[in-house]
Amino acid sequence: MIGVLVDSGDRETAREFFELFKTPWEFYRQDRHYEVLLCVGEGKFDRTAKLGILYASSKTEWDDDHQTECCQQRPTRTLLYQGNRIPIYGNSVTFPEKGAGLLEDEESHEPMAHIARFGERWLARIGYDLLSEIRTLLTVVNPLSTPPYRHWNYILRY
Repeated sequence: MIGVLVDSGDRETAREFFELFKTPWEFYRQDRHYEVLLCVGEGKFDRTAKLGILYASSKTEWDDDHQTECCQQRPTRTLLYQGNRIPIYGNSVTFPEKGAGLLEDEESHEPMAHIARFGERWLARIGYDLLSEIRTLLTVVNPLSTPPYRHWNYILRY
């Protein structure tokens, strides 16, 4: 079961996203233990999950607590992931001190994600707001006319 911790304004987007993929999930409850906890925003979350995934487009309390440098907060950039280009429409940050990363900014090649291990627990810190990006894709961007998403035309027909 995935626990999802989001601001109240993001709950509908989170619900749409997880139900679309038929993923077992629930909004975070303090009385539950989660194998995976997905947090979007400030990073004030229960750190007992085996895997925490923290999405935020600006410096968070977690970054301050772990002396993680964040820079280059800016809107619209392109990420590189295994040779693929991923457009980011909202604000995002990079983590220049973290070396090579899973995701990197196409221009600066600075990492936009990093993974930290704390004993038996892992945390993936990703430098953009996942739900804001999903909301933008669902309500603003026309995926059929945006070059990185041309393949959606094929997917939507079947």
